[in-house]
Amino acid sequence: MEWKRKLSAALAAVIAMCSSEEVSSSDESYSSDPDSVDEQQSKKAKITDYMTIIHQYTDTDFKSHFRLTRTQVEMLICLTQQKYVSLGTKSVLSYETALLTTIWCLANQESFRGIADRFGLGKGNCHEVVMRVMKILYNERGRFILWPNDYKKNVDEFNQCRGQNSFPGVIGCVDGTHIPIPGSGSDNSYYNRKGFHSVILQGVCNAKLQFMDIFCGFPGSCHDANVWKQSPVYELLKSSNIPADLHLLGDSAYPLDTFLMCPFRDNGHLTNAQKKFNVTLSSTRVVIEMAYGRLKQKFRRLKYLQVEKVEYAKYYIMAACVLHNVCIDEDDNQDSSCSNASEDINAGSVGEELVNSAAKEKRLEIMQNLL
Repeated sequence: MEWKRKLSAALAAVIAMCSSEEVSSSDESYSSDPDSVDEQQSKKAKITDYMTIIHQYTDTDFKSHFRLTRTQVEMLICLTQQKYVSLGTKSVLSYETALLTTIWCLANQESFRGIADRFGLGKGNCHEVVMRVMKILYNERGRFILWPNDYKKNVDEFNQCRGQNSFPGVIGCVDGTHIPIPGSGSDNSYYNRKGFHSVILQGVCNAKLQFMDIFCGFPGSCHDANVWKQSPVYELLKSSNIPADLHLLGDSAYPLDTFLMCPFRDNGHLTNAQKKFNVTLSSTRVVIEMAYGRLKQKFRRLKYLQVEKVEYAKYYIMAACVLHNVCIDEDDNQDSSCSNASEDINAGSVGEELVNSAAKEKRLEIMQNLL
């Protein structure tokens, strides 16, 4: 029996030795090269060939995704590429890729994480590239958003657009719209009357729905009339020698002036002549609402502008307006539906006592001519 006891002891020793070697080998497999493990974990799969796919898009698919035609994108590259090069870049990203990334960002409500993944970028690098391109478009806005030199051309375009029902002497239409932004616990000035935080975009457009002037960034709690009085275009019109028979059109939120015709305040006792004046004015002024409708339809980022700093909002808004004008420059005939276009959040008539007598006389004269 002694030999059986010795054999059992020997077998136990062999089993223990094998187990020890397996554990040691297993530990070594996990800890022998920690640097290689970290490297594998830090590498993330990215899309690296999306630009190749873009180049294979048909013209229709390209415009569907990027809102602009290839020709329009090429024109933008020619006009603004040098600004991008002069700023320098940390990556070897081409300006074409940077511009298309920015347009995609403005055209969709996709997160920066998703956009970065699509274009094969890091999230931080993607945000940096988009901000850089938007600032270029912001600084170059004078190339694309132009105040007219020939007022007669604008008047003729409005007359052709609205036909016999056109309001006379119109060079443009003005209105404000609200761009929603995240709320700030420390600043309630961006909280508007409809119950959400926003910045105000004030635009003046022509009959082609093209913006002639853009003024943006005021807190959502401001009234349209206050924004108007603070805007450069107001100072321009007040100080320039605009012909007496020409004017912009605004809604009841704006103050009547010789260069800005607004509807009669509806107090329930309007005459038929005043009602006709209001209807005719509104049927022409609707083009600014149509312009906002197309802007937000094409560049959906403006439907809710997710910005970390409110001062960044103006870059998104102005870049989208620049791209909007580029589309129209090429006779873009996309549907200009004005549904959900302009929210009259600050609608409300200004006091008639603030209106100067010359403006009142001009409005009455136009009303009589419409009869």
